[in-house]
Amino acid sequence: MEMTIAASLIASFVDYAAMHGVDRSTMLSAGSLSETDLRDPDARVSADSYGTIIETAIKLTGDTGLPMRHAADQRLEHLSIVGLIVATSRTLSETIQQLNRYVRLIADIPLPEKDHRFKLVQTRDETWLVDTLPVSLAGPAAIEAAFASFISSSRNTEPSIPFVIEATVTFDPPPHADLYQEIFQAPTRFGAKRNALRVHPHWVTFQKVDAPQYALSLFVDHADALLASLKNTETLRARVEEQILRDLHQGPVARDHVARELGVSERTLHRRLKDEGKNYTKVYDGVRDRLPREYL
Repeated sequence: MEMTIAASLIASFVDYAAMHGVDRSTMLSAGSLSETDLRDPDARVSADSYGTIIETAIKLTGDTGLPMRHAADQRLEHLSIVGLIVATSRTLSETIQQLNRYVRLIADIPLPEKDHRFKLVQTRDETWLVDTLPVSLAGPAAIEAAFASFISSSRNTEPSIPFVIEATVTFDPPPHADLYQEIFQAPTRFGAKRNALRVHPHWVTFQKVDAPQYALSLFVDHADALLASLKNTETLRARVEEQILRDLHQGPVARDHVARELGVSERTLHRRLKDEGKNYTKVYDGVRDRLPREYL
């Protein structure tokens, strides 16, 4: 399936990169986009276009940390309905619950674990916020942006109390590794087994007393409508691709397995894919060809 990104996120990054000296038209042209494509904040744009825009901005600035800086400097509630829902959630656990429900509205990336990109994991007296998104599927920049957004949100709420005690990431130090200390204000261990933030105890029990619940209900209604619209645009091919992406990290994904997961027979799966001008082998090979070798 074609992975998509909220137009509001791309528009925000283009604005941010432009403020750092990158020509807007150069970025948009590289991503095969126009200003009109980004006018509706709820519109969907190809993730490939977004990736090309980021690559262009990095090349022209020489700053590999530009996407991470953008995430740290922007307020998520200014970028997406999901940010508004997070801003009006009362607790960290509620925030995680809402993010897992609506994260597709920001970036529609299939996960190996359905609907649970973020997890709060308790280990002895420590609480870790874990991002389960495989780096090989979306790249380190997706993890960096998510963690930077969490930290930015906490500082906008209570700037005197750190959100992170320590961080771990599964990838090697990038050229902008020094930026981690600047943004996280905590040590980071690279090449670890998981992408996670050890959360300061204050935030584990923190509860917003002034979170407007009426506003939250309005935001949720709008987000539910957008989510339903996103799901309605899915073809069977898209659902098959999504299921393959979720299971491919475990090894080859057989057609009968995908059929069972989607609740149809193999014969029905074959027939409906044929109606869309596709077959399982071509869909499967297409998914494999789009993924980095380390994911396979």
